[in-house]
Amino acid sequence: KTNSPNTGEAGSLPKPNESIFKYRNGLNGYLEPLTIDISWLVLLSLVLLLLALQ
Repeated sequence: KTNSPNTGEAGSLPKPNESIFKYRNGLNGYLEPLTIDISWLVLLSLVLLLLALQ
């Protein structure tokens, strides 16, 4: 029974690291579509500018 709290503490130590990796992956997964949307907005704005100049 003394080993189970120790393993619980040892198991709780890597969990913050895993949460950090999950948080980083979440940020990357959240930022990648944003960058894609920004690139699409830039392309659309360029097309609209070309159409407006014509």
